[in-house]
Amino acid sequence: MAQLPRRQFLTLAGAAGATLGLAACGGPPPPNPGAAGGGGGAGEVVVGTWGGDYQKFQQDFVEPVLAGTDGAPTVVYDVGDHVARLTKMRTQAQTGGPGTIDVAAFADSQAQESADAGLLARIDPARLPNSANIREDFRNDLWVPHIYSAGVIIYNPEHVNPAPDSFEVFWNPAYAGRIGIQSIQWAPEYFMAAALEAGGDPGNNWDAGWQRMLARKGTVRVYESQEQLGQAMMSGEVWLAYNWKARAYLWNKAGQAPLAAAIPREGTMPVVFTVGVPANAPNPDGAYAYVNAMLDPEAQLQFAQNMGYWPTVTNVDPSPELTAQIGFTPEEEQKIYPVDLSYLAQNNERWRQQYVEQLINQ
Repeated sequence: MAQLPRRQFLTLAGAAGATLGLAACGGPPPPNPGAAGGGGGAGEVVVGTWGGDYQKFQQDFVEPVLAGTDGAPTVVYDVGDHVARLTKMRTQAQTGGPGTIDVAAFADSQAQESADAGLLARIDPARLPNSANIREDFRNDLWVPHIYSAGVIIYNPEHVNPAPDSFEVFWNPAYAGRIGIQSIQWAPEYFMAAALEAGGDPGNNWDAGWQRMLARKGTVRVYESQEQLGQAMMSGEVWLAYNWKARAYLWNKAGQAPLAAAIPREGTMPVVFTVGVPANAPNPDGAYAYVNAMLDPEAQLQFAQNMGYWPTVTNVDPSPELTAQIGFTPEEEQKIYPVDLSYLAQNNERWRQQYVEQLINQ
């Protein structure tokens, strides 16, 4: 079972705690055409990514590191949401020939889904020197961890009073029409409703909160991206959202609204954003060069300082001030529950369809 456990490594004390396993549960993937060194380090490397803030910071902080390496490839971004990216990879894998993506960015559960489908090549540490610095509790054979955070209640204290300490706030009629959700981010909404139903860790029963989710029809505003939701939070169009703590930090940096973040008493879920090398990547050497640059300590620190996600490598030392803003106290860390990535991967598409058809499009 692939699990992402509590964040004992996110505490303000900086302690590195519990062991976690992120190994894929599927069988071995197809061989990578470049696994023996094929493909060229130069030429183009195609990076499948979300666009928006994430792509901007990739360009700002990863590309300069990559450009400083011998034979650095030119970076081309294939921008789209994770559904489109996974669909493209599935379709191209069926042809048996080379694909068009060299580096595929996914959240952890989507990476698990890709791994289960045999779409990712096994990572060769010998071709990824900076992988030596990846935290032991994040190591995985089929994808590389890039950044991580955990879900919080993000709220505007000028309008949400008293400060929320429970997911119940998202069902408070006083805030109807002032709650933001995303059409492309459904798993956290399922977790939230299930955790409220369970009064704590929902385990592998995220469907238990579905009726609660349906009760939110007409009370939420729907946005198509993190950037759209962020603009709505900063402008005061919405006052509440369940999102990653990193986003609260990023939006607060803009200085447009006094946003605050709270871990709900029911607990919350973590997230790791990852990259993998598709099994049919046309330029695996270029892919490894790019991913290695993502793990560079300066690039990792810049992502932490500018986007609010915690580094996944051990050779970065965020300041105490930054740690307080993007990390979690020991008490908060105890409320970050393990997530069974295989469970998410198995249910993800069904949840997506249900979420879009019965909640978003209503």
